[in-house]
Amino acid sequence: MNPLLVALWAALLVAIPRVEAPRSDTTILIQGFGFRPKRLEVPLGTRVRWDNRDEIGHTVTATSDSGAAPLFAGVMEGKGQSFGFTFDRAGTFVYTCARHSFMRGETRVIAKGDQ
Repeated sequence: MNPLLVALWAALLVAIPRVEAPRSDTTILIQGFGFRPKRLEVPLGTRVRWDNRDEIGHTVTATSDSGAAPLFAGVMEGKGQSFGFTFDRAGTFVYTCARHSFMRGETRVIAKGDQ
């Protein structure tokens, strides 16, 4: 094989911009009356899914910045149910279980370049 062609091919591969693969769901378990992990950091556009592993119902509720309406509110009535939300803006989002206020979690969403 021609060494010049190999060098050109290698240079071309380095010069091609990398496209990030779409992120798969990131899962938070609801287990033992807690969110696991309790704190999560994800890139902008990530879909987070909460899976209820407890035998009883839980919610995952985050208030909006104004506090007037929930940013998201998911209800999981029992084991095996889940709720998902795609974070479309950067920031730190605190959420609780409306039924068990001691259950708190936090997701920090980072915009590309803010890492």
